[in-house]
Amino acid sequence: MRNPDTSRVRRLCIPLLSVTLVALALILPGSARAAEPPATQFDVKRAPWPCFRGPYGNGSAPVKGLELVDDLAEARLAWKSEVKLPPATLQERNEKLPRQQQVWSGGYGSPIVAEGKVFLACWRMPGRADWTHDDNQKRESRKKDIKADDLLYCFDAATGKLLWCSEQKEQGRPRPPYDSDAWMVLAWWNGCVFVPGTGEHLYAIDAAEGRLLWKGAIPRGGDEHKEGIGNPQTAGAAVSGGVLVCGEDRLTAWDCATGEDLWSGVTKWPYCMPVAWQHGGEPFFVVGGKLIEARTGKVRWEIPDPSESTTGDSVSGNYLVMSHRDVKSATRAKHGITCFRISPDGFEELWHEEWGYKPNVNRITATAVVGDLVVGKITDGTKTGVGCLDLATGARRGKRVNFWMSYAPLAAEGRLITERHTSLYYAEVDDGGLRPLNVKRNIWAISLCTHPAYANGFLYFRQTQADGHARMVCYDLRAARQEGRRQ
Repeated sequence: MRNPDTSRVRRLCIPLLSVTLVALALILPGSARAAEPPATQFDVKRAPWPCFRGPYGNGSAPVKGLELVDDLAEARLAWKSEVKLPPATLQERNEKLPRQQQVWSGGYGSPIVAEGKVFLACWRMPGRADWTHDDNQKRESRKKDIKADDLLYCFDAATGKLLWCSEQKEQGRPRPPYDSDAWMVLAWWNGCVFVPGTGEHLYAIDAAEGRLLWKGAIPRGGDEHKEGIGNPQTAGAAVSGGVLVCGEDRLTAWDCATGEDLWSGVTKWPYCMPVAWQHGGEPFFVVGGKLIEARTGKVRWEIPDPSESTTGDSVSGNYLVMSHRDVKSATRAKHGITCFRISPDGFEELWHEEWGYKPNVNRITATAVVGDLVVGKITDGTKTGVGCLDLATGARRGKRVNFWMSYAPLAAEGRLITERHTSLYYAEVDDGGLRPLNVKRNIWAISLCTHPAYANGFLYFRQTQADGHARMVCYDLRAARQEGRRQ
């Protein structure tokens, strides 16, 4: 937070410089890219991407003033880990390989970055030496109701070296005949990584050594969410003010440092991911249109028509941007993007952008907040694309473009990074709107339904290889003349 006295001195001493900077900001394009996001509870130098959707809860990264490449083809591979990982894809995605070489999915876990490390969670069938398909082992596991192993990998962010792997053997859920596609959404706080397991457990793992510090019980979803493909298992972890929450359709909260149970039972739609929000130093969680006090679990207010908002909730200062579809239970049955001004005492709807298409319940496209812009899917007549909306008013900025927007896009230094199926796409975003940079190029094979993490000009993600396995990779997105400025 800025010191008000220092700010006052600066205004008095260098008025000419201030006027000049304002003028430049108005004249030069790209002022949206230079806008620093609102304050966050995280130390972004220590943990630049500490949780799902980044430190601000809206898909944007801390602004460092770096110049990134204009084309993903210009990015350089910094490292590729030697560790074979499961891809986050269903088996039929590997149908080109012989059956005995096909690789099982290990869940839809996405990486986070903190303390100079990259963390990734996945699950493994018990006793499996590799991730390849094994009919006999699958049958034995089902027959004996053997539980899966929950894993947390830790890589050095600079070199890709595996530092440790924390294995919670046979603590996961017994696997059904096919993948359960668990979204193992991680969160970091003060030297600890929180891992929602595939079974009934939440693990608190020491980030330095991989030791289990404490374990909590996750409230799992109802019977309709326990079996077969399509099982959401979206027990995403989130931290606000030293309080951790997790759960599928009911949330439980723990004290991050001690593991003490604080409260339980607040309901949510199973696919919804909690987002941390603070106001005046008081910690809250926003999830599915509810504002929840972090320490007590008290629901301050609830938006009457949140529909089934999933990964699309974004917070930025006192703004809440929701992506939702219409459902039978909704009071107004509208769908699209809605922006609210929020406070601990209530909410006010500011604008709504109606969608002209019907997204699948667990495929609702998220938004990203870039400065004072909302980047999201918009519709003109029957044509759907991506565009920019003014955060305060909802007014269009620039034109709709034919560009893919993934479940949870990422914005960094005036660039938007998203994926379509297994390929990454790239665009420039500023006050003038959105401009695709390489829409038609399938540059990298990212694992399906996972999302990249970004830190200081570097992009980290789980990449599917030709042999069906995946590996953690890191690409340097900085322009060539900034190669020596690793931060």
